[in-house]
Amino acid sequence: MRRSLDEESDEIVTVKLDFVNEFNSVRRDHLLDSIASNTPELYCFAFAKYSCEPKLVYGNHIILSREGNQQGDPLSSLEFCDALQPTLSSLKSDIRLGFMDDVTLHGKVDVVAADVETINAASGVTGLVLNPLKCEIIANNFDSVPSLAVFNEFKRVNTRDMTLLGVPVQRGPAVELALRTKLEDLNRAMSRLTMLHSHDALVLLKNSLSLPKLLYTLRTSECCDSPVLPQIYAALRDGLSIEY
Repeated sequence: MRRSLDEESDEIVTVKLDFVNEFNSVRRDHLLDSIASNTPELYCFAFAKYSCEPKLVYGNHIILSREGNQQGDPLSSLEFCDALQPTLSSLKSDIRLGFMDDVTLHGKVDVVAADVETINAASGVTGLVLNPLKCEIIANNFDSVPSLAVFNEFKRVNTRDMTLLGVPVQRGPAVELALRTKLEDLNRAMSRLTMLHSHDALVLLKNSLSLPKLLYTLRTSECCDSPVLPQIYAALRDGLSIEY
């Protein structure tokens, strides 16, 4: 995506798509058909889970569970991807990225618009409906982007502010904002760790709170010369040096 954005012209756009209640909305008949076609070795297991309508009991009320993946299903992510993959494979954009329910398209504006329409048209089969208010269209210059109805409700984002899977794609203000947000989260976490025993505090810092997300950002964004990095290092050093 970074290489593509470096070569971007006024005719090129990127869109990030968001589905409404995605994992709970995918049609189970389509899910089973996709498993049978793409991963038939898992079909018997999937059929045992989704061929029936489990009963959800609340007081005197019984609700039949008829749509979506079951919560707690260890294969729910794979099953969801299997159900979405045929639609993604039919698209024509230059770049078609799907990480579970996060879909990103990149290419000429008319081709990307046609792909979004294809996804909308497939909702009757897949059960997946786009939430346009949470979708994004990303470009360098929106004055040169045609006014297409399919993008009317999409949030407009400049390329320099684009994030992908929670990480800034290009160097600049987006990287600084992401790092400062992580620094604030880290400082907040450090201040609260003083209320815990030292061993418990270290375990929490290492495995949860803000540290894993911070490491993810550092490893995936171009931030090696950011002025925020020394502040992050200082916060980590000071936090690990506190006597709990």
